[in-house]
Amino acid sequence: MFGRLIRSNRGVAALEAALLLPVLAGLFYLLVVGAGALITHSSLSEASSVAARQVLMTGESSHIPDLVNALLPALDPSDIVTTVTFEDAGSTVTVEVTYEYRTLLDGNPLSDTSSNLLTLVASTSMPVP
Repeated sequence: MFGRLIRSNRGVAALEAALLLPVLAGLFYLLVVGAGALITHSSLSEASSVAARQVLMTGESSHIPDLVNALLPALDPSDIVTTVTFEDAGSTVTVEVTYEYRTLLDGNPLSDTSSNLLTLVASTSMPVP
């Protein structure tokens, strides 16, 4: 009786599915979180670039956080931090946009903390003419 059970292939597909399903679900989760973070970082990068150009054109930096928030309507403005700095005695302007990206579930597998936040930073530096 036992020998017949060992040679039987019944239930092998169910066992394989049970072993692979959690792995595939985890990979799908990482794919979704990673894609969302990449799209958000791309938006942050574009906003920092536009903001740096605006500083160069107007010479003012006081309105830049409002401009960045307007360029990123899908993101929570309270999680966006915009910093404008003039470096090298005013010959270079740098606009840095930081955003606390929230993952879909509690706990972040891409971070060593128990938080569900990823800190995304986009920075653009341009020489002042």
